Amino acid sequence: MIAMRHLRLLPCILLCILCACTNGTQSGRNASAPDRPGPARETIATGGDAVLLGSLSGQGLTAQQLATRLASLLREQRYFSALTLIAQHPETARLLILRSDRQALASPAIRFAAAALDHLTQTGSDEPWLTTILWRLADIPASHRYETEQARLQSLIQSGQFAEAVRIDLPALLPLDAPAPLCSEAVRLRALALLMTAQNDGAADLLSGAFESARARDPLTAPTLGLLASEAAQRAGRLSRAQQLWLAAVEAATHSASLGMVEPGLWQRLWDVQPEETEWPADAVRLFADVSSIQDRPEATHPAAVGTWLMQQDAHARALVILKQAETSARSAPARELLRLRQARCLIAMDQAAAATAILTQLSTSERPGISGQARAVLALQQLQLGRGEEAMALMTSAMTLLADTPHAPSIKADLGLICLTVGQSDRGLALLEQAKEDFSNSGAWSDWLRVQQNLAIWHEENADLPALEATRRAIAQFERGTPVRIPPLAPIQPEG
Repeated sequence: MIAMRHLRLLPCILLCILCACTNGTQSGRNASAPDRPGPARETIATGGDAVLLGSLSGQGLTAQQLATRLASLLREQRYFSALTLIAQHPETARLLILRSDRQALASPAIRFAAAALDHLTQTGSDEPWLTTILWRLADIPASHRYETEQARLQSLIQSGQFAEAVRIDLPALLPLDAPAPLCSEAVRLRALALLMTAQNDGAADLLSGAFESARARDPLTAPTLGLLASEAAQRAGRLSRAQQLWLAAVEAATHSASLGMVEPGLWQRLWDVQPEETEWPADAVRLFADVSSIQDRPEATHPAAVGTWLMQQDAHARALVILKQAETSARSAPARELLRLRQARCLIAMDQAAAATAILTQLSTSERPGISGQARAVLALQQLQLGRGEEAMALMTSAMTLLADTPHAPSIKADLGLICLTVGQSDRGLALLEQAKEDFSNSGAWSDWLRVQQNLAIWHEENADLPALEATRRAIAQFERGTPVRIPPLAPIQPEG
């Protein structure tokens, strides 16, 4: 995002392009098979945040960074923005709750993260993530023993002491009424130790049972358990069962996406371990097409969707590589152009303006108005950053004409309004921002609506329009606090008797 004047206003078209106007032993296919570039495989890793053969975490935000950003938002009572942040980084939020030490667990940020995951996963009154915090904090023998053994098992796995790690039966240490996320994590770690000692059948059976239970009780972790179960079954030579589990894992991941939670790394791994002669389910194919906004074969739409999700998590370097792979696999010219547009956006975020400009300049003359219009809009914002207001105005006006009847129009209108403010056309600029705000409200694009309100507040403050500033700030505060998720109180679990 760029700034206005020196400048703090936040343009919309970059996000619009990003979101496409939508709010060891190798398993799976033969890696040398044609027509399957997909996301690149990761090196085997068994420590830290890794899950089996590589980290599922594709985000550019660590658990500590997430906690810090959440704390800042919560101090300002920006609950909508905090909930949006959790939805963008569900795997990081999961790790924050499961890996933070006991002293940090009671912090407002982690409690909010738990409440947000309970809200997003729609698990009802059970509140498994908040209960996980309470259980980890409980002064009861079962909790203390689990915490100790879980830390020991993790340390043994990280140091490669698998023969010792496999002796710790972590799931057996949990009572029957333990919170579902803890049960899922215990199984995941236990299965990892089994797999690293070639006990593939045992790992497959353990993971399969946990996956079925987690689909209802822990929908955030369920797709990962299903993915691992499929890979374990493949390693054990149970190919029919591996296919069934993989399809069920994809179904669970698609369900999580419908709840607004997506982990790009999970979708990368699903591609990596896809069993031979197993096609993507129709719901997943539709999801890829919707997210990527391209009509092409899954070999292109899948990495295009993963790249788009990575961009939403600000992981632009990884997104760039995957979007290039998608472009290579795409058969249609419109799809390739749209993917190059997103690559340019990644390059801008990586401070590679010259490379981005070369791509955008070429795309700005495309015969497809949707492509040329978006390219000109991004070029306009680049010109604005360089202080070339008139050039920016000409480019954005041209983009507005090309994109007038597309879903991009409200974002273009908002950014044209910002440029108008910058070049001294304040009346027109404010009118365009108000129109864009109404468009976003009508379409339910609330993050964009909030961005326009924030820009209006900045403008009113810089121009000392105190009544307008106060009214805008009230509207922002009312909206942010209208989100149902709050920082929950803690009611510690007491020892029995």
